[in-house]
Amino acid sequence: FTMPNGLIDNVNATTYATSASNVFGRGILVRNGATNSIINNSIGYAYGTTSYGISVDNSTGVQILNSEARGNTHDIWLRLGADNTTIQNTKTTMWSGTDNGIYIDGGNNTMIDCQGNMLEGANASNSYGVYSSQFNTTVKNCIISNFTVAIRITGNNSTVVNNTLIPNTGNTNLLGPIVTGK
Repeated sequence: FTMPNGLIDNVNATTYATSASNVFGRGILVRNGATNSIINNSIGYAYGTTSYGISVDNSTGVQILNSEARGNTHDIWLRLGADNTTIQNTKTTMWSGTDNGIYIDGGNNTMIDCQGNMLEGANASNSYGVYSSQFNTTVKNCIISNFTVAIRITGNNSTVVNNTLIPNTGNTNLLGPIVTGK
């Protein structure tokens, strides 16, 4: 699904790469829009060499609420100017892959409030429950398990509050949160 503006509500979808040459899969893509709401959705594993459950590109004020996302690269990916995004009461589950639950490399002012939901990894190396290199990222009330690093934030003015970190299966050295921004 791709929407420039508006509401994406009650979608239950699984996406696939359409051929061997099309290695990218995205469950929901919001691109070049503003004030989008993604509510009550369940995005199944997005098949492909590189896949994303929910991807937000160059869109401001997006709300991802009461949803579940799965991918094998990033379950939720905020990039290219995805500023002022709210992720609330949402969970992620990595089925395979070595990457991240929520990955933010292009969105300032992001609020992540899991409200007790889990960000669950696939026990893979070099993986993050939440990764952000952006300004003013808040992560709170999340249960984070089965990632190499639970939370990694390098952007300034960021906050990590009231999260539960559960070590990887067979790895009692779960790292995080690591906050290096000031």
